Amino acid sequence: MTDPTPIPDECDVPDPRIGTVCRELIAENKKITLRAVAERTGAAHTTYSRDAARRAQIARAQGLQRLAWTIKSTHRGKAGPHESVALARLRQRLEEVEACNQLLVASHRAMLSAVGELGGTRAWLRFFAHHPLALESLDQMGALPENVLPMIRQAAADGDIR
Repeated sequence: MTDPTPIPDECDVPDPRIGTVCRELIAENKKITLRAVAERTGAAHTTYSRDAARRAQIARAQGLQRLAWTIKSTHRGKAGPHESVALARLRQRLEEVEACNQLLVASHRAMLSAVGELGGTRAWLRFFAHHPLALESLDQMGALPENVLPMIRQAAADGDIR
């Protein structure tokens, strides 16, 4: 049986050779540097230091390696190198998703405040009239601005929201 084709990740863009070398360095527990990558690829280190995209690619791999080393050291040998890299990737992805969620909640609150100022809150509440669980979830996430909450409570008391 052959090995499956590796899935490209943030270490492979824009140059897959750099991604391969960086993964090798992580697996060998060696520090990722511009010179180390250049030496393994057979290029001059200035080839990578002068190219912003490749320099950024190596910097992303260095960040992943630092995070993997941190995870490995906090697990006191219980996590192998491949596990610590996977955990590092998951932690980075989780931080990205949390930041995105915070941005969406903030923009949602701003949009609802704007709709409320224009007098459109009742129309917005009609949209959610048949979805009280969605309103409850938005309230629990903190995605509803303070000026909308009294209107929701009033609509619920009037029976507009089921």
